[in-house]
Amino acid sequence: MMGTKGLSINEKRVLYAITQFSSALDKDLYSVLDMKKSTFSAIKRRLYKRGFFRIMRVPTLSKLGMELLFTVYTVLNRNTSINQRLTEIKSYFDKTPEIAYVISEANRAFLLLTTQNYSKYDKIAEYVSSRYHRMGYFDPSFSEKGFNTSIFPFKNSEIYSLFHYGPFLKRLFKLQPLEGEDNLMQEPLEYFRDTKKAELSTAEGKVLVGLIDYPQLPDQALAEKINLSRNTVAKARKRLFDEMIVTDRVIPDITKLDLEIMILAHFFFNPERSEQERKEAAQIAQKEITPFVHIQKGQEGIMLAAFSSYAEYQKIFSNSVLDIYTQSQYIQREPKTFVYSAPSMTFVKDFTFKGIIENYVKLK
Repeated sequence: MMGTKGLSINEKRVLYAITQFSSALDKDLYSVLDMKKSTFSAIKRRLYKRGFFRIMRVPTLSKLGMELLFTVYTVLNRNTSINQRLTEIKSYFDKTPEIAYVISEANRAFLLLTTQNYSKYDKIAEYVSSRYHRMGYFDPSFSEKGFNTSIFPFKNSEIYSLFHYGPFLKRLFKLQPLEGEDNLMQEPLEYFRDTKKAELSTAEGKVLVGLIDYPQLPDQALAEKINLSRNTVAKARKRLFDEMIVTDRVIPDITKLDLEIMILAHFFFNPERSEQERKEAAQIAQKEITPFVHIQKGQEGIMLAAFSSYAEYQKIFSNSVLDIYTQSQYIQREPKTFVYSAPSMTFVKDFTFKGIIENYVKLK
C-alpha cells in the first residue's frame, strides 16, 4: 500500500516515530513499532537517503543568552517576484544569525527571530524594513510599517511547539497511537522558560558547536574533528544533554509530502478568560490543528501549520477549532489567518541556529 509521495505505511510509521521521539534509542523505537531491527534500520536509512528528514541538534536558546522570540509576517507587493526580493536581502538573512527561519511565497512571508534584547531586533527590523520600503516590496495596504511583529519573552511565554513535527505527521498520515509510546521520552518544552545562562568552559563551547555542526558523529569522530580528546567530548556531551542545553531533533522535509497549504494564524484571546482557560484552548489546537510552531503569551498566540488540502484546513481549522473557540468565547475576535500555497513555498532559511551558538561561545 503506497501513500503520501509514495511512502508505504511502514515508512510513514518510522518517519513519525523518529520525528516524535527524536531522543529515543533505535531499539526502543522498533520495539514500539513492533518491527524487526533490520526492517526498521533499512527503512530509516532509505528515508534519510531520499531526503525525507534531517537530523539536528537544537540549542535551548533561553540558556544561551537569548531572551526574546519574535514572529514577523507581512504581505508583499504582487508586482515583485521572490527572486527579486531575495536578490536584495538573502545575503543579509544568511549572515544574520538571529534570523532562524524565513519562508515566502508570491506575496506573503513569515520570519522567526531570536535576540538577546529588543534593541538588537529593532536594528534588524529597521534594516530589512528600509530596504523593502525603498524597493517597493511591501504591499502598502497591509500596514503602514509593512509587517506585523509579535514578541514572546521566553520567561513568560508558553511554547507548545517549536518545529516539533511529530503530531503533525501523525495527523497527516492518519496513524493510530503506537503501543507503548507513552513510555518514550518526549521533549518537555517548558525548559525554554529556564533563562539562567549556561556557563560553558572553552572545551564545552567547542563541543556544543561541534554537536550542531556534526549531529551524527560519535564521540571519537567528533573529538578528531574539533581536536579534543574523546573523554572531553563525552563528558561535555553528557552535561549538555543532561542539562538540556542542547537536544536532538529530527526535522522532516515537508516539501516532500502531499501538502497543499500552510497557514499562519494570529490569535487574540478574550481577556476575561483565565490563564488556565487559554491553556485549555491551546491544547485543543495542539490536538486538532497540530501546529509545528505554536507560541502563546497572555492574550496573543501564533500558530504555523500545514494541511493536505484546503478542504482539510476548513474542516479542522475553520469548522472545528474556530467553532469551539467562538462558542467557548476563548477568542476576542476572528484570528488573522494567512494561507500559503505549500507547493510554491520557498524556504529561505530553514530553522538554523548555528550562528547564535558560535556567537555565544565567542563571548565566553
